[in-house]
Amino acid sequence: MALAVRGWDAFTGLDREFDQLIRGAFAGRGGSGQAFAPAADVLRDGSDLVFRLDLPGVDVEQDVAVEVADGTLAISGSRATRAEAPAEGDEEAPRALVRELRGGSFSRRFRLPKGVTGDQVEADYDRGVLEVRVRGALEQATPTKVTIRARNASE
Repeated sequence: MALAVRGWDAFTGLDREFDQLIRGAFAGRGGSGQAFAPAADVLRDGSDLVFRLDLPGVDVEQDVAVEVADGTLAISGSRATRAEAPAEGDEEAPRALVRELRGGSFSRRFRLPKGVTGDQVEADYDRGVLEVRVRGALEQATPTKVTIRARNASE
């Protein structure tokens, strides 16, 4: 009698469980309210701070807010998910086989240097990238010489 020996890997199940755990942690919780956090770069351009966020498919005029308050730059908004539920009996309608595009509300907050006001902030949107520039955020305060007054002990 011949026995067929197959390779057995004790970690196969562990790998699968780990992948599911990680996917679940970053995928949000089902439904159309799946949260996501847009990728961001923070750059220095001279004395300016530049924040770039990937926001493809977002109507920035309607669905995004940029605010400066209490030393924090807050960028928040939402991205609609495309719910393509076919009508009942419509066999030719597209059906999602894999859904990786996330939608829902998002909020990103960045600490700003002291003294930055909303007047220094401007935002532009081009080809799916929101760029928020904080003019002069990294300017060094100009040193001021302080005059020392001499006081006589007899006064």
